[in-house]
Amino acid sequence: MKKWKSLLAAAATAAFLGSVLAGCGSDGTGSGIGIGGGGKDTALSAPKEAIGQVKFNGKDVPVYEYKGEGLPDMVHTTTNLTVTKDAIYAGKFDASGDKKQHLVKLSVKDGAITSVEDLGILTAQPITTDGTNVYYQLGEQICAYDGAAVTKSKRGETDIMRAVRGTSNIYTSGDPLKSQDIEMGTISKEGIKDLKSVLPKAEFAALNENKKENEENQAFLLWADADGFYISTIATNGGPPNKRTYPLHMYGPDGKKIRTFTINDGLPDKKKTDSNARQVIPTKDYIVFYNGKFLRVFNKKDGAFIDEVELSFDGKIHPPKQITTDGENRVYILDQDSRIFRIDL
Repeated sequence: MKKWKSLLAAAATAAFLGSVLAGCGSDGTGSGIGIGGGGKDTALSAPKEAIGQVKFNGKDVPVYEYKGEGLPDMVHTTTNLTVTKDAIYAGKFDASGDKKQHLVKLSVKDGAITSVEDLGILTAQPITTDGTNVYYQLGEQICAYDGAAVTKSKRGETDIMRAVRGTSNIYTSGDPLKSQDIEMGTISKEGIKDLKSVLPKAEFAALNENKKENEENQAFLLWADADGFYISTIATNGGPPNKRTYPLHMYGPDGKKIRTFTINDGLPDKKKTDSNARQVIPTKDYIVFYNGKFLRVFNKKDGAFIDEVELSFDGKIHPPKQITTDGENRVYILDQDSRIFRIDL
């Protein structure tokens, strides 16, 4: 590992907006109850002061920014943003060096970024976390980083990994060209163990290998949490690209489908909007779609539309490039300028 630099904790400079916190939980954990059992809370500490506010479901919600000096460009990457209880992780393309993706760690203490580390090259697959360890791929190996050291194990047939925060559970999918099952097992620094099928390859292939243009294709294991796992697809709807939709299918831990979400569910024509593939994240209580200007939030339990959150604060619009969550209703946003924000829904 190459240590870039260590920094003093950067304090937020914006004045505190006392009215922002009205109606929000004093512990900063959001509100609502999940539809499934969760593990321990592995939240990243929030910055001490809000930089602005947005409206959500009739309330003023604070917006926080994780600040620090010397932050790298994390936008041009195929690796998704991830947070643990004490750090933010993202991919960085080394444009001036080896021209490869690197895993970057931004250590956080008391809500401020205190140091930046380059943890080395990683394969361009999603990184995942149980809230403490970060798991990623490097060639034929799975790397487990515990915040101090990396332990490696054999990757086997695993292509995509999605850990469940606060637990040792993990969902995996194999090479999409081989029509393999979605499996569930356990993961630790010693590797993945005890995998068993939760979605047979025939059912997964039905979302991945259709030949008809009006059916779904390109199924992708997008996320996993205490409520189950989520598969994103592309539906052409028998037309040109502007007719495409991007369903998110939610499955329980037993592999039974619970429901399907799309960004325009139940909305009148004047409210319908375009989106891109995979631009959605499940939180504890919500399904959150996003585009260049807003978050569109649906109730995870019944699929009902709740509200839109306009991403206009700090005097400008912040188009999100990547979004993640931490097992609660907190959303972390990496914008086009590599600024990192947090909104507690």
